[in-house]
Amino acid sequence: MARSFYEKLQGLSKGNKQASEEDVKDAYLAFLKLRSSEYTKNLIDIRINGDKIWVEAKAGEVALDVMFAQSLHYVHQALVKGEHLPSFLLVIDQAKVGILPYANIQRAFEEMHTVIGWGKSASDVKALSKADFAKIQELIAYHIIAFYFKYEGEEQKFLATFDEIKKSNQLTRTDIIPDNLDEAYASWALLVGEHLRLTVVPEGESAVLAESELTFLFYADLMHDGKSASVYQKELPASARLVFLDGQKIFLFDNNRREAKVTNEESYQIYWNRWQRPPKEQYRDQLISRRDALMPLGERRYDGEFYTPLKFVKQAYAKLAEILGKDWQNEYIVWDMACGTGNLEQIHEKPRNLFLSTLKQREVDIMKLNAKNSERYAKLQEATIWQYDYLNDDVQPDGTIAYTDYDHSFNSRTGEKILGARKFPKELEEAIKAGKKIVVLMNPPYGEAGTTLSFDSKAGIAKEKGVAKYMMKKEWGAASNELYAQFLVRIQKEMPHAIIAMFSKVKHINSPNFERFREQWQAKYLGGFVFHSRNFDTVDGSYPIAFLMWDLGKPQPITEIVCDVLDTDIKDAEGAISSKEQKKFFNQPKETYLNKWIDRPKANPNLPRVVPLKNALKVFTANFIPLTYWSDNAIGYIFADANDFQNAGRGTTLFSSPYGKGHGFYVNPDNLHQAAVVFAVRRAIRGTWLNDRDQFLQPTKPLTKEFELDCLVYMLFNGSNLSAGASKLVYQGQAYTLVNHFFPYSPSDVGGSKLESYFMVDYLEANQAYISAQAQAVLEAGKWIYQQYFKEYANFSPKILDEYKLGRSDVGWYQIKNSLKQYKGGKQQDAYSAMLEEPYKALTVKLADAIYHFGFLR
Repeated sequence: MARSFYEKLQGLSKGNKQASEEDVKDAYLAFLKLRSSEYTKNLIDIRINGDKIWVEAKAGEVALDVMFAQSLHYVHQALVKGEHLPSFLLVIDQAKVGILPYANIQRAFEEMHTVIGWGKSASDVKALSKADFAKIQELIAYHIIAFYFKYEGEEQKFLATFDEIKKSNQLTRTDIIPDNLDEAYASWALLVGEHLRLTVVPEGESAVLAESELTFLFYADLMHDGKSASVYQKELPASARLVFLDGQKIFLFDNNRREAKVTNEESYQIYWNRWQRPPKEQYRDQLISRRDALMPLGERRYDGEFYTPLKFVKQAYAKLAEILGKDWQNEYIVWDMACGTGNLEQIHEKPRNLFLSTLKQREVDIMKLNAKNSERYAKLQEATIWQYDYLNDDVQPDGTIAYTDYDHSFNSRTGEKILGARKFPKELEEAIKAGKKIVVLMNPPYGEAGTTLSFDSKAGIAKEKGVAKYMMKKEWGAASNELYAQFLVRIQKEMPHAIIAMFSKVKHINSPNFERFREQWQAKYLGGFVFHSRNFDTVDGSYPIAFLMWDLGKPQPITEIVCDVLDTDIKDAEGAISSKEQKKFFNQPKETYLNKWIDRPKANPNLPRVVPLKNALKVFTANFIPLTYWSDNAIGYIFADANDFQNAGRGTTLFSSPYGKGHGFYVNPDNLHQAAVVFAVRRAIRGTWLNDRDQFLQPTKPLTKEFELDCLVYMLFNGSNLSAGASKLVYQGQAYTLVNHFFPYSPSDVGGSKLESYFMVDYLEANQAYISAQAQAVLEAGKWIYQQYFKEYANFSPKILDEYKLGRSDVGWYQIKNSLKQYKGGKQQDAYSAMLEEPYKALTVKLADAIYHFGFLR
């Protein structure tokens, strides 16, 4: 019996003999029956059909994301050099194949590839920082198609898929399961949803369907056999169903009151050529119950709502039991007034004590359907469920709560309002008035109106909320913008003795915009945990999300809180969670922030105008008037964005002329020591998701001269030191010159010529006694690199000279390192990096310890 391809791959390694990458390449080439004219072998392991398919091969078994990171390094190099790009990336080893259509990530990757800290070579994936590797993982996660050959049928599926992409860019169909539901729906909304139109358009409406309606129709399409009938025997949300009528595909929903048709058959077929339907029977109920997880892709993203993965539901219930006692569900009434489709309460054991309200009636309908159709949600049949706009209903202008709102309907003929049943449950109202034990359990919307109190930046999301209007009147500050803050304010007003157990950001703990909020909203902190924001579907950014518990009946000022830090596998929706450390979050007054510590020289409008910059050598261009003023005795300008880690990474840069957008300060001889400290404090410690919202603080101890000099040397050789010496930078028809005041060496020591400014040379010489051994090691390594620059300068190509505006003797660190990097590749380039890497790392470690010692971080 012939051996399978998987057995052949495994057989490449026998006993002590390990397979080589060449063995793996040859095995795949034979398996794919490629002729020698169809492929080439070179630095990129295999190129097939010219540049259409790039293949990265590994012996043994290597993680897909690691192999794709190496492939993307080659794509990065091709982008830098302006070379042809692939249509597909393939990664292969002795167990599996991964395929990544480059077009799916092209736009995002080309925006981010220049800020990734790539290793010395493509194979050096370990050189990527955890943060950069996480960015790559996040970018490619939903676009990889993998084939694992140990499973039956995978070899044939791969061959079929390879044949498709080789010939026509087609891909084999993929099963839709809970793990890829978001991806499947996003693609459907684009290829199918955008081309659905109502067949009968009510007066005043558009034929284009709302996002909430699209999610219903997606399920009707998904649960259809593609021929004649639905395979799902239970009722679908909104009673949606797909029928084939006279050659057309018609969606009926809202109990047959509305219908929509497919208007682009080609686009419809493209989608279903990619995905397999109907889904396997074991996944169908779970897919239906995840309908609310799709909403962030549309209106839930706008409303700021997020689906809560089951593993965090379980963790929240464990924390509730830990703090309130194991019998807490018997003792407390539970109200979730932002329940969505009830996902957070799916494991609740006492549903008769459970009250669930949500903004949208459709979500009420889904909850009731889930409770009837899904075993997972069956207990919710005993809960009280109703539609309720918590931020508007029953809220009086003075912020008080009066349960007077009713459900209304209208006589379609006369337009007369018909009074219906009162919205608010009488049992819950009486419990609130009697002061019974109540837990508010929720994952409220995180949406915000914008950065100003006018709400112009995102009209509608918070502008008209009754609670927001009350907060505006009572001067709650920028917290009035935040929907979850509005929930907290009403809860405090309505249930002043309740326990709050809530998923949220940590803005109300440490954001400067919440200072006025914290003055008025106080509660005793009971405990909680934090985890990475990317565990929530479609969340942008990388920051902590917390589950925090508060006792409103014991009001206390918020000073600091301690949380367990959860270690989770983001890709595993229901996997295990461990807690290995704790994290403190502090409420620090704005007056203690680092950005209040620096002396900020004023601009002098009487001085000659200077060129505004957007990079070391690029002139700032924008639709607004940039900063073109200079300051007396200024030697540079530091762009320093907002005062937290979130903004420090890309928002801390030294320039030789003003940054066009401003948001910084001039550097002169008097504040240089402060400027260097601010620069180093903001950059020496790497930002992570966990410290993303931490604030930089003013020092609590007198700084030493050695520390200030360490910071200065760190700044001089940092990648964000964009000081430069250059001529003929043209802005608005006028040529400008940049003078570099941060050139650190005497020209005679590095082979240069006379400088226009000896400021930094003289400054370092005058302070030589305070330069630490670590800083001196960096200066010595840097001197060697400067010497290499002047030694090689005469050999630079015209392209390098022009790109980095070379020619002046006061060339900047940015110009030196990048021109050498472009001139000398391979081992010589690595030698430059290695010379500085270790001493600079040692200085950085020393600075990190000192930053905490002097109180810049807590």
